[in-house]
Amino acid sequence: MSVNLLLGSSDTDTLVQLRCLGACLKGAALEWYSQEVEHYARSMRRWTLKSTLVGLQGQFLHTLTYKHMSIQFDTAQQGSGTVQDLLNKLTRATAQMVQYPDRYTLKRMFVVALQEPLHHAVLMQGLTPEFNSLAELANAARQIEEAMCYYIGLSMSQPTDHLDLYPQVLLI
Repeated sequence: MSVNLLLGSSDTDTLVQLRCLGACLKGAALEWYSQEVEHYARSMRRWTLKSTLVGLQGQFLHTLTYKHMSIQFDTAQQGSGTVQDLLNKLTRATAQMVQYPDRYTLKRMFVVALQEPLHHAVLMQGLTPEFNSLAELANAARQIEEAMCYYIGLSMSQPTDHLDLYPQVLLI
């Protein structure tokens, strides 16, 4: 089956989408789908892929799941992971939230969640959530992270009495 057929918008395409979805369901979800979407005595006559997914979500995902994802987003920190790990963590949380955060909120949370040296270095480069895209912020953070790793690697191969853990050159 072609992707164009699955992503179409005609009644035939919607029917194909719903049948594909139904073929993927099991257990209680399949039973709900059979009763609510396919059964002749269904309460809603015109189901779309979106309305069916929202119905499944409302039926089977507990509200605490949504709240948990919002809390994960609000409290995300880079910790010992990489910049990419932080982006993945934020993306996973936002994908499962009831309402996707606006662009500014996502950019602000990304910058705030960075480790302090990276956070400081990104801001010192003049990059802010107000005026830069998430891609620009992430690329700058990755470059600084790589430079710090390189610097730390160099410091391991030389005497450490004159090297700081985070070089001031990178932070300015």
